[in-house]
Amino acid sequence: MLKLIRWTPEELEFLASNYGTHTIQWLARRLPGRTPDAIWRQANRLGLSSGYAVWTPDEVVLLRDLLARREAGDRSPSYREIAAMFPDKYFDQVYGKIKNMRHRMKKDTSPDTRTL
Repeated sequence: MLKLIRWTPEELEFLASNYGTHTIQWLARRLPGRTPDAIWRQANRLGLSSGYAVWTPDEVVLLRDLLARREAGDRSPSYREIAAMFPDKYFDQVYGKIKNMRHRMKKDTSPDTRTL
């Protein structure tokens, strides 16, 4: 049986000051005994926001252009340099968007395997 352990005031303060600026996995590594799911649930109870911003169409176009430039040659700019071009987003947000876009680009360019 799973034993519920109350959150300490120190844990709650840590969560409130770091939620949204770090990933849930990062928080879980620093809050022993707290799973990512428990952290997410407690953050929701506290009304904390992840801070994840919506990507505007202009930001998506810029990111796509930067990725195309990176894929075309010398691996420049780096992912960190790309993330720095989006000051209102965290590195994890930018890198996650890059992974998502690359996955979609691969899916869109894969040969059609359907038979007629």
